[in-house]
Amino acid sequence: DERYYLDLSKTRSGDFIVITADSAVTESAWIIPSGSPETDPRPLLDRVEGVQYSIDHRGDVFWIVINDDGADGRLVTVSVNGGDVSEVAHHVQGRKLHAPMCFEQHVVVWGRHDGLSAVFSVDDGLLVPFVFDEAVYTVTPETNLEFSATHVRYSFESLVTPRAIFDQDLSTGERTLLKQTPVLGDFDPAGYVQERHWVPASDGTLIPVSYVRRREAGDERGALLLYAYGAYEISMPATFSIARLSLLDRGVAYAIAHVRGGGEMGKTWYEQGKLEHKANTFSDLVDVAKYFSAAEICDADRIAIRGASAGGLTVGAALNLAPEVFAAVVAEVPFVDVVNTMLDPDLPLTVVEWEEWGNPQVEREYDWISGYSPYENVRRVDYPPILVTAGLNDPRVSYWEPAKWVQRLRERSTSSCEVVLKTEMTAGHFARSGRYDLWRDEATILAFVLTRLGAHLES
Repeated sequence: DERYYLDLSKTRSGDFIVITADSAVTESAWIIPSGSPETDPRPLLDRVEGVQYSIDHRGDVFWIVINDDGADGRLVTVSVNGGDVSEVAHHVQGRKLHAPMCFEQHVVVWGRHDGLSAVFSVDDGLLVPFVFDEAVYTVTPETNLEFSATHVRYSFESLVTPRAIFDQDLSTGERTLLKQTPVLGDFDPAGYVQERHWVPASDGTLIPVSYVRRREAGDERGALLLYAYGAYEISMPATFSIARLSLLDRGVAYAIAHVRGGGEMGKTWYEQGKLEHKANTFSDLVDVAKYFSAAEICDADRIAIRGASAGGLTVGAALNLAPEVFAAVVAEVPFVDVVNTMLDPDLPLTVVEWEEWGNPQVEREYDWISGYSPYENVRRVDYPPILVTAGLNDPRVSYWEPAKWVQRLRERSTSSCEVVLKTEMTAGHFARSGRYDLWRDEATILAFVLTRLGAHLES
């Protein structure tokens, strides 16, 4: 079945080898004792279409996060000898559980809660969240190699806090800072303000938005760069960026619209932005831009949007919906020729992605895709300045997709604004390799945004 990927791993205890077969919506696993590697694999649970789970092992049970009783998952255990599952923590809508991590004496669970990344400790059948004191942040597991460890190691960062590595004692909760990314110059986190906004979409759904600006800007309505992705249940993290300071220090605020199709608010959030509901992703981005303008959080005439890969599809479709809302657009390796790509099963990702976008060989699903695909829906209207990037060796978004889209935009746009195509002849997906080339590519994009938003280029 070409929809499935096959993976081989080992439980943190080292006692079991795990063979995993997973598609976009279904997962199953087989177990082999590490001490008897020639033993025939046995299934952990029966495969059920639409059910996904993640496992680890401690003692005489497997710990499993599974979404069989609710989209956002529950925590259960099952004996290493097989049998029925026992529930540890029930499903809670909006509390998305991703994966258990077992230690010799403790269990933690990684997930999301209230739209933010989260880590929970398991205490007498309760999932107790780690508490952080910032409005917007990202917490992710670091390498935790020692099964016998009494602490968990993770990274923490936010839009104003550089990435830091912590050890947290799983018995006392004591937190120890091990390392933090240095920022050269006179950077002071207190010089910036980060906020969380809840923006009503056109259907009433509240869209979480992570926002940061320079504090000294006060109530002045400045320019805004708005980023979005919205696909594959991937959550866009609110992370720190040294390069982003170049925008903030020149008076350009930055925001991430956590639109539907991502995983920020749980499995249902993802399902509301895929297949027949995919249009929600694009209207969410337009609604966020209009809200920030109407609420006078930014200058209505100085909003730029940016997205990459499937996020390039998001900004491309939003651009077709409301070109008058945006002062500039950056689409990096954008997936904009959706119909033709999904019609070609010989391309490497087509078959596995029918569960995400639909199969246009089915008439009803063709109608979904053709209704929003950026290439098919370019209109004869005034488009703003647009910067598009491509990689000649890109195996995910073939270079001809952005090239075709750019040509159609140039043919049909009724404005005099430029549509720039920058193709890297040695790059794959996203950008060239090497940190200096990455910095040069980012500098090009930031210079385009700053210029088109009328910001000062001088430092």
